[in-house]
Amino acid sequence: MAEAMSTSQSCALCSQPATRACTACKADLDLLTTYYCSVNCQRTHWVEHKADCAVGAGRTALYRAASMARSIFLNFLKQAWGDKVLSAQKTDDVLSVTIGELSPDVIYCRFPSDLGLSKLDEAAVLSHCACSSSLAYMWDIVNLLLSGRASAQDLQASIGADLFPGENVDVKEVSARVFKCPSHTYFIWPSGCPLKSSSMRYVHQFWRVCDNKRAYFLDLASSQFGYHEALTPADDYTKDITIVISSVKSGGYEKTVFTQHPKIQNDVTRLVHAELSFAHSAAIVKAISDWQTSKNIKIRRLLRMSQRDFEQNSTELLDRSSDAVFISIVHFSKIASRIPAGTDVDFILNELLKEVRATKSLSQEQQRHNSMMSFMSQPEALDYLEEHYEEMEPEQKNIVKTYLQIVGPRTTPATTPTTRGCPSSDCGHSTWP
Repeated sequence: MAEAMSTSQSCALCSQPATRACTACKADLDLLTTYYCSVNCQRTHWVEHKADCAVGAGRTALYRAASMARSIFLNFLKQAWGDKVLSAQKTDDVLSVTIGELSPDVIYCRFPSDLGLSKLDEAAVLSHCACSSSLAYMWDIVNLLLSGRASAQDLQASIGADLFPGENVDVKEVSARVFKCPSHTYFIWPSGCPLKSSSMRYVHQFWRVCDNKRAYFLDLASSQFGYHEALTPADDYTKDITIVISSVKSGGYEKTVFTQHPKIQNDVTRLVHAELSFAHSAAIVKAISDWQTSKNIKIRRLLRMSQRDFEQNSTELLDRSSDAVFISIVHFSKIASRIPAGTDVDFILNELLKEVRATKSLSQEQQRHNSMMSFMSQPEALDYLEEHYEEMEPEQKNIVKTYLQIVGPRTTPATTPTTRGCPSSDCGHSTWP
């Protein structure tokens, strides 16, 4: 497949001026873009070019998969946000974020949309100290995007077969100290103690993907350092971020030990938040798998589409994953928002695990129906939906409207009147359906 280009080059077969570039391998960083003057020359040259093209197409697919993973992770963090952000201020290369007090029984709170930050700075706030979360919650999702399998036993073999034919691929989890980076993100807690994302006291974590020719760093939380590329050749990454690697472990390690960390084990709220986040992650994996089935498009095929088709289909898939997180949060909202202080951990987790197991056995449509019908009839769930209604995507708003028609109007008034959606703050008007 070739795509017309504005810059004239030499045809790879006949050396005549050419304006058609091979779209499969042109995005690869290690290969020179191959040009052709005609379809006939491209077809004739294919026998010689196909080996390099396969490698280039694999790396293009890897970059696309990494970009999708980053978008899914940032959306995940935004919807399942757990800190009360009061304000954020950007000065030169420092982004300072002031955090307010939260009740210990609060699991989620709204990520503010009025901070006045750019998309990149918002990503820096969302990803602050979220590196271990990315390895834990995103492992199955990254696994699915890279290998096309929701539960592959050997991710390295899957990537090698699908993305880099004929090459040995290795995926590891890297822990490193960050000494220098383009910018810094500070969270200033109620105690007044700032937490710097690049402090040498804290370990940063990411994936290392190696093939026969090059090592790449797949870092979904690098925005906190002012570095906004999800996938980067290791040599380029270390030009902008100075790190000292402290350990390298097998892919999937952080997921297996995440909830065993003392800070999580000894904090009921953190423990439930972690278990809920794993449930939301499972919902995303299921949504991606269901999308493949409904569209009859495998991930491998999606990652190799033309740029236009890839953008169209990947946008739809990202919307599905966002919807899955939203539905999962609603599904568990009663548990997540009603945990009294001092509640027995085992009781909470047993109730949660019952819900998780029930959810895993349902299709996406069944999840949508059962979760909405069950929780939208609960006053506290309606309060949650009403509070977040203006932040929802159009498809999510349509879901809410549809199920409000099914369950009927609320029988209990909202605890706090809303004025969102109206230009005038005095009129009391709401766009809540």
